[in-house]
Parts: sequence; C-alpha cells; structure tokens
Amino acid sequence: MSKPKTELQQLAEQYIELYHRYSGNSDSLDKQAFKKMLDEQFPDTDESPLKKQKRDQLFKEADISKDGKLSFVEVGHLIAKFIAETHDKLHK
Repeated sequence: MSKPKTELQQLAEQYIELYHRYSGNSDSLDKQAFKKMLDEQFPDTDESPLKKQKRDQLFKEADISKDGKLSFVEVGHLIAKFIAETHDKLHK
C-alpha cells in the first residue's frame, strides 16, 4: 500500500494538470492560452499586476526563451513570482 501524497505533492500535481489544461497537446502556452488562463485563474485582474494592459508585457517577460510561447518552466517561474508577491502582501 502506498503512502498518501503530501500537500506539496498534491499541489505540484494540481499545477501540472492546470498547465496541461491550458497548453493542450502543444505543451506550451501561446498568448491566447495565456490570456485564457489569466482570465479564468486570476479573475480579479483589476487588483493585481495582471491588468489587461500589462498582459503582453507579462507574457514577454515570462518568455525567457523568446520563442513566442511559454513553456512549463516559464509558467512555473511566473506562478512562483505571483506566490512571492502574494506572500509579501500578506505580511504587510
């Protein structure tokens, strides 16, 4: 019998599933998929750094490889940035 998964293991699996929901078979996010992810996963964009006018800039900054799409690792870096910003806000 296997041990139950830890909370962090579950969280990692949820992120992987979420990424694949938006990346589909291409295993990367284009600007349209990125916008859809932001709209659905960060619906309060007016109160976050994800305002519509910043989406293109955010995509450009996250696209480390400069190939016009976001890889699993690139999106992971972006999510880590959001988590860090949220953590900082909670401690103010």
